Amino acid sequence: MTVSNCTKCDGTVFEAAELTIEGVDRVLLAIHCAGCGGVVSVVEKRDIASMIHQQNRGLIFVGQQFGMKLGLDTE
Repeated sequence: MTVSNCTKCDGTVFEAAELTIEGVDRVLLAIHCAGCGGVVSVVEKRDIASMIHQQNRGLIFVGQQFGMKLGLDTE
């Protein structure tokens, strides 16, 4: 297995923390070195449960437009 190293301090332990960027409406995660704090990557945080609930709310709305009642979980 390959070991990833921090480009700043050569550390091999990493952490993820939520990152707020002004003007960006998505939740991002900064992957950073646990030793020196150097950011090595930024990825979008994907909360699958809330994504499914949001999709279900959209489906319920569309169903209502056609007079249909959909029994989907939204919470």
